[in-house]
Amino acid sequence: MEKKVIINQKFTRSQVELILDLVMDIVREKVDPSFETPKLECTLRGRTAGNAQGLSFKININLIHKDYDNMVDTVKHEVAHLIEWKFSRKLSHSPRWKRYMRMIGGDPSRCHDMEIPPARKTRRAEFMCSNCGKKFEVSIMKSERLVRLKEFFGCPCCKKMGVLNKVREYHKGDDVIYKVIDAVIPERFYV
Repeated sequence: MEKKVIINQKFTRSQVELILDLVMDIVREKVDPSFETPKLECTLRGRTAGNAQGLSFKININLIHKDYDNMVDTVKHEVAHLIEWKFSRKLSHSPRWKRYMRMIGGDPSRCHDMEIPPARKTRRAEFMCSNCGKKFEVSIMKSERLVRLKEFFGCPCCKKMGVLNKVREYHKGDDVIYKVIDAVIPERFYV
């Protein structure tokens, strides 16, 4: 009886389990008939597609979604690690691991080549120089240091040290209005 995996928009845990069953059939046929099905977790996040540890492995469903081939390759990759762990107590990309990958029909490459969306978007704060009127952006962390610690920071445009105004952009019809939220006045200006 042939097992089929039906893929909609995104992978579900049950679809990954079906892929794991198919891979385990190959493992039992070509490597070790007594190899137990490993524990599967679909909790991995970030840039890593999969992670094997001892007798279980984790898959990042969010990263591999919509691509059947990448999911199968990732499951084979992690199962090959588990096979290597069973026989040599190592989790590496050694020649032995590469041999197991070839035996179960996988590509023995170490890393995936999937496009990864950025993990987080860096928020930026906008400042306006009181000398030249130019606007520039800094990271939120830099903004907090400027405002809270009154850190000395010059305008990147005119290179003058002076008052920097943290601004927020508002749109009113066709006009753009900049509202000053906070002013950064370096401590040496207080003297």
